[in-house]
Amino acid sequence: MSALSPAKVTSLEVDEKAKHAKVTVEESQAPLAIGKGGVNVNLASRLAGYTIDIIQIPNSAETIKEESEKAEKKG
Repeated sequence: MSALSPAKVTSLEVDEKAKHAKVTVEESQAPLAIGKGGVNVNLASRLAGYTIDIIQIPNSAETIKEESEKAEKKG
């Protein structure tokens, strides 16, 4: 989970035998987890020694509210 920082990971499923991980993030966090051209997730995969799949879920009401408040402060 730390290797994908600063993205906020919602959940993590690990298959140690297959060296495979499924990481769930909210839609707003997916670009941070994946990175430009997949560089973040590829680096995390190499660091951890696992194949990593990023699963996106819709933003929660709390996340939508936080993003709205940030936008109001900027503009």
